[in-house]
Amino acid sequence: MDYNKINKLINQGQFDQAEKEIRKIKEETKKNNFFGLLNYHNNKFEIARNYFEKGLERNPMDMELLYNYGCCLKDLGEDMEAWRYFMRISNKDYKVYDHLGDIEYQNRSKVAAIKFYKKAFELSQFKEIETKYNEVRNLMKKNTKIVFLTVPGIGWGFIDNKVEALSLIYDVKFVVSTDGEEIKEAVEWADIVWLEWANEMAVHVTNNVSSIKDKKVICRLHGYEVFSDYGKKINFNYIDKMIFVAEHKKELLIEKYGELIDEEKIEVIRNGVDLDQFYIPENKKKNKKIALVGNINYRKGLLLLLNHFHELLKVDNEYKLFIRGEHQDFRYKMAIETMIEELGLEDNIEFIFERVDDINKWLEDKSYIISASVEESFHYALAEGMAAGLQPVIHAWRESRDIWPGKYIFKETEEFKKLFLERELTPLEYREYIENNYSLENQLYEVEKIISKLLETKTTKGIKQDYNSLNKVNRTDAVQLINNFIPYSEQFFSNISFDKLNLVTLKAEKIQEKLFHLEMLLANKNNNIFIQNVIFNKNVNSLQIPNNYKKIKPLIKKIVNGLDFNFEQDIKTYIYDEDLKNHIESNFKNYLWERAYPGTQFMRFHGELRIVCYYTFAEDLVKNKKVLEAASGFGYGAAYFSKYAKEVTALDILEENLDWGKKTFGFNNVNWKQGDVTNLPFEDNSFDIYTSYETIEHLKSKDIISYLKEAKRVVKDKGIFLLSTPNKRVREGKIDNPFHISEMYFKEFNEFLQEVFEEIEYYSYQEFKIHPGVKENSAENFIAICKV
Repeated sequence: MDYNKINKLINQGQFDQAEKEIRKIKEETKKNNFFGLLNYHNNKFEIARNYFEKGLERNPMDMELLYNYGCCLKDLGEDMEAWRYFMRISNKDYKVYDHLGDIEYQNRSKVAAIKFYKKAFELSQFKEIETKYNEVRNLMKKNTKIVFLTVPGIGWGFIDNKVEALSLIYDVKFVVSTDGEEIKEAVEWADIVWLEWANEMAVHVTNNVSSIKDKKVICRLHGYEVFSDYGKKINFNYIDKMIFVAEHKKELLIEKYGELIDEEKIEVIRNGVDLDQFYIPENKKKNKKIALVGNINYRKGLLLLLNHFHELLKVDNEYKLFIRGEHQDFRYKMAIETMIEELGLEDNIEFIFERVDDINKWLEDKSYIISASVEESFHYALAEGMAAGLQPVIHAWRESRDIWPGKYIFKETEEFKKLFLERELTPLEYREYIENNYSLENQLYEVEKIISKLLETKTTKGIKQDYNSLNKVNRTDAVQLINNFIPYSEQFFSNISFDKLNLVTLKAEKIQEKLFHLEMLLANKNNNIFIQNVIFNKNVNSLQIPNNYKKIKPLIKKIVNGLDFNFEQDIKTYIYDEDLKNHIESNFKNYLWERAYPGTQFMRFHGELRIVCYYTFAEDLVKNKKVLEAASGFGYGAAYFSKYAKEVTALDILEENLDWGKKTFGFNNVNWKQGDVTNLPFEDNSFDIYTSYETIEHLKSKDIISYLKEAKRVVKDKGIFLLSTPNKRVREGKIDNPFHISEMYFKEFNEFLQEVFEEIEYYSYQEFKIHPGVKENSAENFIAICKV
């Protein structure tokens, strides 16, 4: 059969003639492939898809079918499915790598995309491919220096492919050393320090290299480190992100050293297999060859395996175990050799001590990959074997059932035997599990996101994040709550001039996958307008704008339409006012902790929701009342109260806060007053209610009683003083706000209040809800209603 003739007819669009020739093909796989090609070139993609799938059912590893099906899926918009089939091709050419680059660039890892474009150029040497590679690389290139540090004599194979890939867009050094001066110079050179292994290198760098305080630091813990005392020697204050490869190792570290490390710094990123290095041979058949790959020590559980294997051989003595690895303990080697002799296993076990350069080739004639370990974090060799189409056989070590398919895990001998005697070989199933869960490309993507976030964040070593900002929003009504908090009415905007409105700040925050929370500040000479709670759904390209902003919806839409939502980090801030930008740069610590400026990263979605919870809690208390709100900050609470109260006075010690509030919330029933909460500029009995959220902790102990007495003085008889403060018990060792002078346990807080007030009701703020009573060990903040 002249297949070239058929290809030529299809490419020339002579589909009827091509179909006649295809029908003459006797081999069904070829016939399905050509019918698929014919329909693909005729733009009948779904029909083409069906033919390609029929062909792959017959021969899942046919290289032409894999390529053609991948192209079809890509044109159908199913990029990640196309990626799967392109990756299965063992003899990839430049076209395959070019497709893979496109898919990664559009969907996932930019670093992986550049890596694939580079391979495409190296294989083709085509100018247009070189241009594409260079353009994408230059576009993604970062002026950032990353040093990877590890000590000699410990495995660096876990990181070398990541280092190579990241070097395509970052300036990268890889230092393997115990020389203190060399390590010091490497840290000083870098912007980001990556400590591969949480071992003596991490101990040395975080305690002895002074420049580490000015760097972004990532430390990756693999496993063995948890069972040492490194954790108590590492200075975790200088580590921005701890990466674990296993959940149970994270839990063990927290159990041992939880008081030393902020859990919010922790990420679990599973290992990733370079699937480009592994493939399933065509027509792979089940046999009785078992592979175990890895150096031999007590962790690998070989003595236990020998007993299980002996029982299997009693049923079928044709099974053979191939062990590729070196003995690392002479006593254990002696014990293994003795047991092999005792059980008579010499003819069924073969040790391969020399290095295997092409592990995929070595695995080709094997059917099983075994993990007999007593303890692992992941077990790379197991994943690589599955990628090559070998059935996993896994001893039940901690977390194995969360990482690997449970049906291939055994806990005793009978289960072990059944995995060999009662299962068919399904190579694609094993590989697909790795494709779905543990690809190198996905691991690179997760690492890229962490690096991007670190680069977006200013270094504030020694200062931990506000505990309240660490909560994940678990209220389904969160968006509606913030909508209700917006103080503007439609009528308010009828009195506002919209001439020459400029964009001052804009924040786009990812609150769910593909769902963005947008806020912005607009300003002209006379007014600010704070735009809150605009929701953009990237999935359906829809924009939800609160009705309060009905009059300026076209302007908001125009602004949003000009945004790029393809950023990797959780939040992106744009500051268009140079004076504000300079002020933030000069006072970054202040903004980070205390100034929730609208439309910036300092006013996060969860932080805003916390404010909303506080003020809506007091809504019924302020209705038709004369209210004092202090310290008012930018005036969010005072503005909200103005919708319900008869009159609101917003007091703050900073004139700039009050000026901002007046310009933004110019409501007739809000007065703006500069003053000190320990010496209020008001007559006795001036207010029905005084609200004072998060103020007391900023005062010195000697001033707290003055603050409370002043509150009692200015509130009318039978009036209310409402205040809140953070709970020191849940913050100590986790958050150290440098502006909080007097954080208190509940006992201290209560003692201060009882010195001035006789009747007090307590509430607890926790996870965006306010509960009656005192949750002394779990409340994030205490709220007190003091009756005068």
